[in-house]
Amino acid sequence: LLIIFCVLIAFIYIKYYSKITFTEFMLIINRYIFMFGKDLSFESENISLIGYVSMCDVHETIEFSGVFDHGSSIIHNRYGFANIKQNDLVCLTGHQLTNDFLPNFLPIYDETNITFTIFTWIRPRSFPIELDIKSHLFANKILSNKHILHIYCIDYDGTKFYHHNDRHIDKLSGIPIGIDYHNKLYKYRYGIPNHPLIQ
Repeated sequence: LLIIFCVLIAFIYIKYYSKITFTEFMLIINRYIFMFGKDLSFESENISLIGYVSMCDVHETIEFSGVFDHGSSIIHNRYGFANIKQNDLVCLTGHQLTNDFLPNFLPIYDETNITFTIFTWIRPRSFPIELDIKSHLFANKILSNKHILHIYCIDYDGTKFYHHNDRHIDKLSGIPIGIDYHNKLYKYRYGIPNHPLIQ
């Protein structure tokens, strides 16, 4: 049993080394050891961050989503974000939107008619004013992009954007964050290694 455990740790370390945080590493360990590789995503009747992420058509796996830690500005699910389909709901953090999705994935759709909706969350705490992009670039490169139908965000700060003709760009809306029960469950006795449905 100890040998299997060591091999598993080595496999995960080699596969994900330098690409993940310590919290993400521990979530992966818990997922494989205690949950036998089950997916952490689930359909939820309750409003929660895990429920929001799980309902999206394209999203990171839960352990890389930022639910349990600060999240990453790099997208790990590169195949999923490179293969967005018509009318998909795409979930990513605000920093992933500006730092990775905008330069590396959005151009993939330039020669297509695919349109999709974006749901951003977690980072930054004030969206979009605290993004790693200047406001006019956010408006010109993201909000004005023909492929992005709308952006729903948690922690919306109320910033409004306008076209040069003073017409309001109506593609940005805030949504309720819901109850933070998953973090309490993660940090205390009802959390990981239990599957979210059990939690």
